[in-house]
Amino acid sequence: MRTVVVTLLILVIFIVGTFMINQYINRSCEKLLEDIKILNKSINENEWSQAKDRLEGLKAQWKDTKKIWQLFLEHYEMDAIDIAIARLSQYVEIEERTSALGELGEFRLLISHIKDKGSLKLVNVL
Repeated sequence: MRTVVVTLLILVIFIVGTFMINQYINRSCEKLLEDIKILNKSINENEWSQAKDRLEGLKAQWKDTKKIWQLFLEHYEMDAIDIAIARLSQYVEIEERTSALGELGEFRLLISHIKDKGSLKLVNVL
């Protein structure tokens, strides 16, 4: 009987922990996506000074988010995001609008993919 109780307790802790991690990842993704949207607007309007400032904030936010995500997510996904940010930084630095928007789109896609992959859907369970 004691073994069953301990097993159930461990199972409940695991399920609650998984739910909390998933919620954290979703909130982080939403925040990153919102900042990407704001950066996209700055680039579209050729506000390069503002875009550079927003990009620095986004990079700092990603650095903090990445520390936690590394514990729970695939590293190759975070590497792809790092590469997209590095390219985006260079394009913003030289004020290359078209390429910057392309990299920003890739960054958005990678973050959206992580959010969708972590959501509790039948397709993700099977």
